Amino acid sequence: MAGGGWGGALVSIEAPLKAAFTERYHDIGKEAEMAQLVVRNLDEGVKRLLKQRAHRHGRSTEQEVREILGDAVRDERPQDVRLGARLLTRFAGIGLDDDIEELRGDMAQPASFDP
Repeated sequence: MAGGGWGGALVSIEAPLKAAFTERYHDIGKEAEMAQLVVRNLDEGVKRLLKQRAHRHGRSTEQEVREILGDAVRDERPQDVRLGARLLTRFAGIGLDDDIEELRGDMAQPASFDP
């Protein structure tokens, strides 16, 4: 066959297909770039427990491992910002401009639900 057999025929349509795919799905590649991690020498018991845990949570084992790893690194983030500063940032701009007085020395009273 002229043009190198099937290879020639495939090459002739490859460029238009690639262009159409790239034009239509150009944003997907940006979102889909994810890191991969291979864990070697994983104990079979650990793998079995991961599968069971994933099943309980209604996820695939891979999804479960991603959740576990994500939770692990979120717990490790530095807690440099103190609670008061975080609360101030979270509730800034909602109309609470005045300080709230602290009640010191007053006994707390239980709520009454009687009419």
